[in-house]
Amino acid sequence: MENGTIVIAILVAAAVAVAAWFVWRSQRHKALVRRYGPEYERVVRDVGNPSRADRELEAREKDLLGQQGDIENAKRQLEELIRRINRESKELFERTLEFVREQFGTIFRKVFGGGKADILLQEEEGVDPFDQGLEVMVRIPQRELMPISSLSGGQKSLTAFSLVMALFKANPSPFCILDEADAALDESNVDKYAGLVNEFVNETQFIVVTHNKRTMAAADVLYGVTMETPGVSRKVSVDLNGSEGLEALVKRRDELRKSRAEASSRKAAELAAVRAAAEAALEADETPVAVAAPEGSQPSQGSEDAV
Repeated sequence: MENGTIVIAILVAAAVAVAAWFVWRSQRHKALVRRYGPEYERVVRDVGNPSRADRELEAREKDLLGQQGDIENAKRQLEELIRRINRESKELFERTLEFVREQFGTIFRKVFGGGKADILLQEEEGVDPFDQGLEVMVRIPQRELMPISSLSGGQKSLTAFSLVMALFKANPSPFCILDEADAALDESNVDKYAGLVNEFVNETQFIVVTHNKRTMAAADVLYGVTMETPGVSRKVSVDLNGSEGLEALVKRRDELRKSRAEASSRKAAELAAVRAAAEAALEADETPVAVAAPEGSQPSQGSEDAV
């Protein structure tokens, strides 16, 4: 009997506690509604409808996971592309370097009549091959192997030009401008330089800036500036291909000679006129002048003639 009373008392106490909790919750809900208004009601409605919130979260998660997968896939593709480009670039560089080394040695021997030339890769540990330097080593006939920096000015020019032509063998260019490339060369080396240029004229059009007559003689067309009259410049172009170009060059030479001869004649005539005027002025200064003697004075002996 006593146990039943205790159970009933516990149940009553629990009911009172639950009722008190519901009353507190209701009051708190009203207070929150008064404080936050419609926003709180929307939150309570979403929480009270978990299926809607779950669907939104699942859709958002699915979208983000899809974007993450796309990014990871693109990253793998880019990394694979970079590895493939680096691998192919390294292979192409090695093939090109080997070809250029072979052509450089051949052209160098042709220009210098022997010797040896090579391009060495300055290998350094931990350095990418594309970041390593190149060193040009040459051995002129009857000389030891040395870097290009130890050569004379003319030898450097011919060696550098041989290297440029070796690069043209690997990758020809439609145009090439050579600005005073023969400035440091003597006459015999200028002929080698011009002959080397002529070997590539079928593939490359060369524009050569020079003051060397031998280089000009090897050209097809000449463009220059002349000064027939002092202070007056004139552009001149001469086509050296065929008889027409030679006739034009001879005609131009004759015109220049005639013009210079006329200028020399004018200067000689002007100089002769100035000289004649100067001689006439000197003769006028040397003409005798009579001087009257003072009254009462006797002419001295030997002064009968007035000077």
